[in-house]
Amino acid sequence: MILLGGFSVFWMYSRGQRRKLALIQDLSAALEQMAGEIRWRLTPLPDAIEALSERDISGHYFLNVHEYLQGGMPLQKAWKQAFQDLPQELGTIVLRMEWGGDLERQESSIRYVSAQLQEWDVRNRGELRQREKLCAAVTLSAAGLLVLILI
Repeated sequence: MILLGGFSVFWMYSRGQRRKLALIQDLSAALEQMAGEIRWRLTPLPDAIEALSERDISGHYFLNVHEYLQGGMPLQKAWKQAFQDLPQELGTIVLRMEWGGDLERQESSIRYVSAQLQEWDVRNRGELRQREKLCAAVTLSAAGLLVLILI
């Protein structure tokens, strides 16, 4: 039972970290899609944001932006409000988005944030593996220690 409990702690930690990585990858892909929609299809920004709300992983963030825009909130404020609950290091990257200026400036801002997310993903993927190994070692050690104490 103790080993099973230790495994479940490790599994939940690992699952949370993998969800975070999936969110980063999905946000980056969504931003690239938005930049392409704006640039090549000349899709208005609110429509591009609404289309992204159908994504599985990051869609609820874009849905929130769209709803705030429908309520009359300015885009910069709606973006900040919708993405404020991201983990701190991701939030600082995504909230760097600047919506002022022409379409070219907006597109470059979107692509910049997407590239920053991709860099963060590459940088932290190896660290995630190290954390998982450390968590597994600590969990198994603690469970083994508890078993020895109980014997």
